[in-house]
Amino acid sequence: MSAHHEIEVKKAKAALERHDFETAFHIFSSLSRAGNADAQFQLGEMLIRGVGVPKDTAAALNWYRTAALRGAVHAQLKLCCAYLTGDGVPRNYAKAMIWARRAAAKYDGAACVYMGHFFEKGLGVVADYREAAKWYCIGAIRGDSDAQQCFAELMMCGKGVHRNPDRAMHWFQESASQGNTIAMAKMGFIYESGNCAAPDREKAMSWYRAAAEIGDGFAQWRLGEMLLDPDSGQSDYVQAYKWLRLANAIRDPVYPGDWPKIRESMELAANNLSPSQLAEAESLCYSWLIAKTKGRSE
Repeated sequence: MSAHHEIEVKKAKAALERHDFETAFHIFSSLSRAGNADAQFQLGEMLIRGVGVPKDTAAALNWYRTAALRGAVHAQLKLCCAYLTGDGVPRNYAKAMIWARRAAAKYDGAACVYMGHFFEKGLGVVADYREAAKWYCIGAIRGDSDAQQCFAELMMCGKGVHRNPDRAMHWFQESASQGNTIAMAKMGFIYESGNCAAPDREKAMSWYRAAAEIGDGFAQWRLGEMLLDPDSGQSDYVQAYKWLRLANAIRDPVYPGDWPKIRESMELAANNLSPSQLAEAESLCYSWLIAKTKGRSE
């Protein structure tokens, strides 16, 4: 990228931040026609989201493709995702993998997650846990939290890689420390169940709470169950109801079989609350949901 183009791209991004979409679109369009891959990607972003311009998925994908052919990793990943999900283009796992492999060749951790996903789930290829573990491992070493979590999952059960609970625990911790809620919840489960580590109620609740606050449904459910336990000496029916109520409201599709259990536990918590305590618990749920909605809009 020339010095002039770099300065112009910064101007356009600054315009985006202050919601001067007309200026941003004008600069990105001009630079895109001049062959600037960063501007082409940013133009695609504006078009795919309809930011300051009418939403145009087809045009966005064309700009992503142009930028991707110039080596823009973010654009390559956008095309991978589009072909993987069939968003704006016919679903095509082979083409999705082509773009993921190109991005992975540039040492992109997220691309390694896609590659691992293709082989783990057998999308467009024969399922191969060893190949999946290889790609997750590469991504994990490169610091991608999703790759670390996925690699830990395979290592925990010995799929495609030698089973090693201690090393799996290491990768879960690495992922969780970066804010990966699935890894956080897994850490909570490890300490709750005593699987791979000595049972530790405090650590389990700490990890569950961290993931629950972010919005992980499994962590909300398990935290609610632990707060419901009368034998723990730490039961809190108001907080238990709050987290179980939220877990039931979110209904994480990863854990559909747990919904009846959540509803049953939520009713148990409610039966141990006075009308004023139940109102307090409902208010806490509402406040949490409002805060989350506000956070997404900012």
